[in-house]
Amino acid sequence: MNSHESSETISSNNAKAKETQKLNMKLMNLSKNLETEKEQLIDQNHALQEKIKEQKQELVKVNIEKAATKSKVLHMNDLKNENKSLIEKLSMKQKQVVSMKKENFVKRCNRKLRQLNNKCLTREKKVNKVKQKLKTSKLIKENMKKQPKSVTTELQNMKFIHKATLNKQYSKLNYWKTNAVNRNLKLHKLMVENENLKQNSLNRSKELIMQVNENEQPLVTKENNKYTDDMRTCVMDLQSIDIPINKISNVMKSVGQHLFHECIETPSKTTIQNIADEALFISKHHVAEKIKNAENFGFFF
Repeated sequence: MNSHESSETISSNNAKAKETQKLNMKLMNLSKNLETEKEQLIDQNHALQEKIKEQKQELVKVNIEKAATKSKVLHMNDLKNENKSLIEKLSMKQKQVVSMKKENFVKRCNRKLRQLNNKCLTREKKVNKVKQKLKTSKLIKENMKKQPKSVTTELQNMKFIHKATLNKQYSKLNYWKTNAVNRNLKLHKLMVENENLKQNSLNRSKELIMQVNENEQPLVTKENNKYTDDMRTCVMDLQSIDIPINKISNVMKSVGQHLFHECIETPSKTTIQNIADEALFISKHHVAEKIKNAENFGFFF
């Protein structure tokens, strides 16, 4: 009996030892699995942190690009203000040149003013387009805050859009720079033409003075209590070279005293104004007759 009991105890002990070995093996496997899962989780955490850093850097770049676009919009507004000042200068120049007899010069000035106005309108449209693009970028940024999963794709799209807009803006800036240079050259040409007209009128007055000196005839300013045609044309020429109405009579008196040694009877301020109005009416009537007699009437006759 004792031997039988001892054999049973031994077998039971062996079975328990085998079970403990199996349990130890399972524990070892579980510990290994836990370590591998832990390492995987650590790697995933590092990858997520790197993605978050990249997204933050891209957001900073987007903000920088947005600030750059704002500065470009301000530069466009400055160019718009410069264009307005140029238009005002040209309009003032046009008012000074209205009384001149050169109709082609007036037509050219009007044509250039229309072109400048059209360019201003196109520039305003482009500025409005840039503002709309800025609004869309703001909406995209707000959507990025609401949807963090799609941040990367939207940032890439915004990068592409901003690069395209920057390239367009650089090309537009280069175009407007060259356009401003050409406009300055055109203004210089207009100034030169105006100076040439003034010089021609002065030369004409000098020639008339020389002719009077050669003929040695007395100066006649009135016929039948009316000023002569020469007197009227002299008033018109003096007005065309930007001499004020209240100083024309003094200029004529000084010319008569110093060049002809005669005291000229000059018209008053009101008669000079009437002569100027008459010249303006004649020029308008002449333009109306040209339009009426034109065969192919268009925008520029």
